[in-house]
Amino acid sequence: MILFRSQFAIGSLVYLKTDVNQDQWMVVQVRFCPDGVSYYLSKGSDSYWAYEIEVSSEKDVVKALS
Repeated sequence: MILFRSQFAIGSLVYLKTDVNQDQWMVVQVRFCPDGVSYYLSKGSDSYWAYEIEVSSEKDVVKALS
């Protein structure tokens, strides 16, 4: 039996590390691929596929205030 693990669950509220506004996104889908875990994120009518290293559960306050 294979067990897959991801850092964020569906419904988690996350932030993109590269987003200068540090807007909050919701994880709506998780994809397991040979090259890593990716997340389908949604914010209003916007959506984005992000790799696990691009996503954080904590807001980067310094980036948001810059």
